[in-house]
Amino acid sequence: LYVYTGGSGGGVTFDYDGTRTGTNTYDGGWNGGGTGNNTNAGGGGGASDIRRNEFTVTNKALTSNIATLTTSAVHGFTVGGTVVVAGVDATFNGTYTIATVPTTTKFTYAKTASNVTSTASSGTVRGPSAATNTTSIASRVVVAGGGGGAGYWAGGGLGGGLIGGSSTGSSGTTSYGGTQTTGFALGTGKSVFGTGTSVNAGGGGGGYWGGGVSTGNNPGGGGGSSWVSTATLSSLDSRTASGVTHTQGVRTGDGYVALSTPDTGALRVPVNVQATGQLGQVSLNWTASPIEATTGYRLMWGTSLGAITNQIDITGASTSSYVHTGRAVGTTYYYQLAAMYSDYSLSCTTACVSGYSTTVFATPIFTSDLTFAYTGAPVAYVVPQGVTWLQVDLQAGQGGTAGTNGYVGGLGGRTQATIPVTAGETLYVYTGGSGGGATFNYDGSRTATNTYDGGWNGGGTGNNTNAGGGGGASDIRRNEFTVSSASAAAGTVTLTTSIAHGIAVGASVVVAGLGAPFDGTYTTISGTTASTIKFTVSSVSSATASGGTVRGPSSWSNSVSLASRAIIAGGGGGAGYWAGGGLGGGLIGGSSTGASGNTSYGGTQTTGFALGTGKSVFGTGTSVNAGGGGGGYWGGGVSTGNNPGGGGGSSWVSEDAAAVFHTQGYRTGDGRVLITVPLSASAAGLAAAAGDQQVALSWSESATSNLLGYSILGGTTPNPTTIIATVDNTVSSYLHQGPSVAVTNRALTANVVTLTTSSAHGFSVGQSVKVSDIGSPFNGTFVITAVPTTTTLTYAKTNANIASATTIGTATVASGLTNGTTYYYRVAPILLLSDVRTTASYSSVVSATPTTLTAGTYAYSGAPTLFTVPTGVSWLQVDAQAGQGGTAGSNGYVGGQGGRTQATIPVTAGEKLYLYIGGAGGRAGSSPSANTYAAGWNGGGTGNNTNAGGGGGASDIRRNEFTVTNKALTSNVATLTTSAAHGFAVGASASVADIDATFNGTYVVTSVPTTTTFTFAKTAANV
Repeated sequence: LYVYTGGSGGGVTFDYDGTRTGTNTYDGGWNGGGTGNNTNAGGGGGASDIRRNEFTVTNKALTSNIATLTTSAVHGFTVGGTVVVAGVDATFNGTYTIATVPTTTKFTYAKTASNVTSTASSGTVRGPSAATNTTSIASRVVVAGGGGGAGYWAGGGLGGGLIGGSSTGSSGTTSYGGTQTTGFALGTGKSVFGTGTSVNAGGGGGGYWGGGVSTGNNPGGGGGSSWVSTATLSSLDSRTASGVTHTQGVRTGDGYVALSTPDTGALRVPVNVQATGQLGQVSLNWTASPIEATTGYRLMWGTSLGAITNQIDITGASTSSYVHTGRAVGTTYYYQLAAMYSDYSLSCTTACVSGYSTTVFATPIFTSDLTFAYTGAPVAYVVPQGVTWLQVDLQAGQGGTAGTNGYVGGLGGRTQATIPVTAGETLYVYTGGSGGGATFNYDGSRTATNTYDGGWNGGGTGNNTNAGGGGGASDIRRNEFTVSSASAAAGTVTLTTSIAHGIAVGASVVVAGLGAPFDGTYTTISGTTASTIKFTVSSVSSATASGGTVRGPSSWSNSVSLASRAIIAGGGGGAGYWAGGGLGGGLIGGSSTGASGNTSYGGTQTTGFALGTGKSVFGTGTSVNAGGGGGGYWGGGVSTGNNPGGGGGSSWVSEDAAAVFHTQGYRTGDGRVLITVPLSASAAGLAAAAGDQQVALSWSESATSNLLGYSILGGTTPNPTTIIATVDNTVSSYLHQGPSVAVTNRALTANVVTLTTSSAHGFSVGQSVKVSDIGSPFNGTFVITAVPTTTTLTYAKTNANIASATTIGTATVASGLTNGTTYYYRVAPILLLSDVRTTASYSSVVSATPTTLTAGTYAYSGAPTLFTVPTGVSWLQVDAQAGQGGTAGSNGYVGGQGGRTQATIPVTAGEKLYLYIGGAGGRAGSSPSANTYAAGWNGGGTGNNTNAGGGGGASDIRRNEFTVTNKALTSNVATLTTSAAHGFAVGASASVADIDATFNGTYVVTSVPTTTTFTFAKTAANV
């Protein structure tokens, strides 16, 4: 069969840049559309039809391996067409490519066989005949009529239906559509270009019978009629067409033909089904069914292979993804997918179900989010060890806002997917900037100097200050360049790449596959040019190599860099003077039409202004007041007409990605890229340090997304199950000082606070309770006034009413723990998953036994104080308090009181610590300075004059460990050199370790020759 898909009349369909596919508005659409009268009229649309194009063969010949066939009627074939010959004989039958067309009824093709003298013959030939060929038109089996072209004062007649639509002009003249028996001509609409009658009239639409055109002025052309053959298929097959439906006036733009072929048996099983575990959900992808009868999909799921019994019905034949939310982290989910379809020959009618796919499974995981904001430069990201997939969310830059008319730039697109990666590889994140005028500084000024500036990473410039620049795309690239040669000499490496690399001086590059001394991560130095990269290495040996690779932050427009993109979100088009910008993103970027009808089209998956780049039109004589195109996989175009916005850039994802979702027009302002990495959600590194009637807990902060806080289990048995505290997500430590319980709800009414606890608290009226981690005004130490239930308590607090709400916090009775009793602890993160508060898995158990401590108090001395950690001690309970700021002069304002820090810190028995006790600012201490403005020792700043006080000094504990780089001993005096200024003074005690037996020990500094040398007495042989 031969499919003839009709073209639109001139001026209806546009290329991406806004130019018409037809040169003139009056051009007739291919396959029967008639021409309009002039530029005030449109051409008729072409018909869409299916033909058999079977011609009778009357003569055959074969000479020198060239076969010649003669047909009974003009065949309409052209050189290069493929023809199917049947019923002639074994020598001539088959499928061939036309070599020549000697006459309108002859054609030749190559055939290796013995010569055959010209002789009469029977048989048939089918081939792609010309659209206007009479025999071809007569072989049509189904026809959809084309629309009539518009006239100067009337729209075109609607195409299709048993009678095509008519069009009446303002003068009352009417162009009539084709019918089942009459019209302008079989297959062809009337053409009126340049005629003295039918002035300003549109062309007739092609069809079974083409539409006519009135001889009067200004009407549109008549629409072509549709038709379906009622003939039987053959004398041996009596089937005829069925299920015929005619609809008039449906299609915009060029025509369209869809052919659906029946599958054998039930509908085919969905293919390429994938499941990806994410945070609290599973994303599923599959290839959408191409079968027209498909109505949707049935997803069966369960938590074990033997029980996949839960059912979800998903509507839409084109649907190819589904997110199964509300899933438990750590639980494996199993899935099977079937297609749902309609088949009225079966008892299931509209609810038929295909076979199910093979089972896929996935486990929701904990993840950590890393956000990349717009910077105007590539940012390197190294894939963590053990990670093979990244969940990414890319959002592109918005197009710029136009000038005085204030049309808004198209929003940037969004692309979400899970992409495969290699642990340790370096990726480069390009976050798109917004077009000029879309993003503002805090003071209201634009971040871009001009409204027409293009957003970084592909945004095109607008035409002038009446238009906005296109938004930049956001993408992730690998930027891997092939090294054609490498050389090392005197510690400098020179790499030559096979193509320009776009990497600047000062960039960090990753070299691999060349071997020593080339492989590694380096910073480029001067001498790095278009295809040359230079950096230094520690080795001074000469070496050469080739065949490796180098990765680095290439310029956004570099062709190899663009080709290495793994995922892209398209930028929005800039606004025009009379139109908003096209929306960015999606497989086809959004378009923008100006007031005059000019349209800028978005990038697609195969076309656009350029790969990665939206069209720039700054200062051009055409596209006046037009916005710039958005960057993207293919950048958006800009119409050559005036005033429209720019087209949006398209999005794209590599074929090996999973869980792909495209959203058009999502992001305002600059773009953003979010990378989500799978990780363990447990609280790692839990440690317990015993103090006097207390235990200090600490753990590593969880990088898990949606972290609310931490739940702490505690008790005097080895596997505690009681929640003694909950703390918020800003802390990673807890001091257990007495009986505690987690708070889950708080309220304040009539100056009375009511707290609800996670379990029975055991508290009583009159006890002092410390409330923490809830926030103001609830935090603090209060006296319990009532215990309404075993899980509620109240205390007085003067404050405005606060409605009841869930919370995270802790209530502790400050009676102290029992020294000599061992306490056990576990910690887990608290997460918000699908709006549900969820506790992750608890850590392993740690324990500590509170004990009576020996307390030492150290007062301000104006100099560091040495403290040696006692034998057997691995933790110190510390309470550090800093100096107060100095009091001002005659007005007597008081300096700020010093801060207090309490903690339990890990130490090593025998190590030396140095205590720096801060002094008060002038006039604030017990021994006031002569000047109020004098600074407190250890960091306090001086006040301005005697009317002001000096700042108080900090109190801190330091290790003061310096690296020794040189040693010497002469006449019983040792000299050591440090890698940095040591700050020692004569008379200080210094502890030397890890040099050798001669120098190791504790000594008194006898001199300080330089800032990095000091001496001490040592009786030993010279060194």
